[in-house]
Amino acid sequence: MQRLAFRTSRLSDFCGVDELTKQCGHAPEEWPLVILKELVDNGLDSCEETDVAPEIKIAVSTECCEITVSDNGPGLPTETITDVLDFPCASQVAKPM
Repeated sequence: MQRLAFRTSRLSDFCGVDELTKQCGHAPEEWPLVILKELVDNGLDSCEETDVAPEIKIAVSTECCEITVSDNGPGLPTETITDVLDFPCASQVAKPM
């Protein structure tokens, strides 16, 4: 018997339905609400940290399955966005105590 080596993406270990369900604690049909809540929370936190009155806009399209949330916070630094898109790198923002 000869064994064949093969490669799979490690991304599937973290982005499958089962793993995402475990990570967020909600069933897939609730994910749009979870995403919306997290985006609004991030916008509120960002504005609070910079002492800016929050202005949050939400648009939902059921036609193209799209949720858009924008706020008037300072935005993410380019380095953070780059790190988030780099799978081997884990990026988190620590909140001050």
